[in-house]
Amino acid sequence: MTPQEKREVLRAIKSQIEAGQHGAAWTDLRRIAAPGDEFALQDRYSRTLARIPAKAIGLTPIRIALLATSTVDHLASALRFWLATAGFALELYQSEYGTMQQMVLDPSSELYHFKPDLVWLFTGGRDVALDGDPDAQDPAAAVTAAVARTRSLWMLLQERLPAQIVQNNADLDPVRTFGNFEGAVPWSRTNLLRAYNVELARATGPGVTLFDLDYLSGEYGRRAWYDARWWYVSKHAVTLEALGLVAHAFAQVVAGIMGRAKKCVVLDLDNTLWGGVIGDDGYLRLAGQAFDAVASIVAAIED
Repeated sequence: MTPQEKREVLRAIKSQIEAGQHGAAWTDLRRIAAPGDEFALQDRYSRTLARIPAKAIGLTPIRIALLATSTVDHLASALRFWLATAGFALELYQSEYGTMQQMVLDPSSELYHFKPDLVWLFTGGRDVALDGDPDAQDPAAAVTAAVARTRSLWMLLQERLPAQIVQNNADLDPVRTFGNFEGAVPWSRTNLLRAYNVELARATGPGVTLFDLDYLSGEYGRRAWYDARWWYVSKHAVTLEALGLVAHAFAQVVAGIMGRAKKCVVLDLDNTLWGGVIGDDGYLRLAGQAFDAVASIVAAIED
């Protein structure tokens, strides 16, 4: 469906809402929305959702504190919509720009009065203080120190709140000062951030979930992910066009944390997936390979 076709459906959905047909409107809205849709559509999805009563579509309230080192107002808007598709009505506390650490450190801050169910520490690669030194005996020491600083925030939050913590890992900068050499030496910022992500994953424990921002940046495309204009003008760490992808991925993480993840049921499909008679007879030999691939995924999930 093209963006123009989606806009036409949105106009029809508006008429449904005005007629009190909230369930039908919500069904149609979910049908046309996709995480990769352009920002203008993501914004319209959120504004359309705001016209539908949460009780009319059976949403469960969830309190989330979004603490960021960048501007996330537009992300919060998209997040409200994509959490609704996962069954949640968002009650949001959003810190002011650049006050994440202050909110966590101050025991009397509004964060703790809000008493969230979940705290999202929205950081990125540019927030990780790493001093790579080609003469250093152990470049990993900078990584260890950076992870320790992040963990100290988790510990404070866990002491003061019964909330689940979601922590971004570091998205890599598409601009590499030393070009290919960045990947060839252990002290480059690129490799230090890669090491940071690995150590950060090792540092997580009960009550802390890692949000793989670096994977999303790669899926979207690193060169398009970071828009220097938006960063220097308004401190948006991620291009607005990728916010739907980020919000949708986070909503799926929340659904898993809250026990709403859906399990996968794999069916035989009459010897199409399963390497059965047809595969044995030499036809569609790929069927057997496809089954092996699916079976390995199922086994990994069961483990």
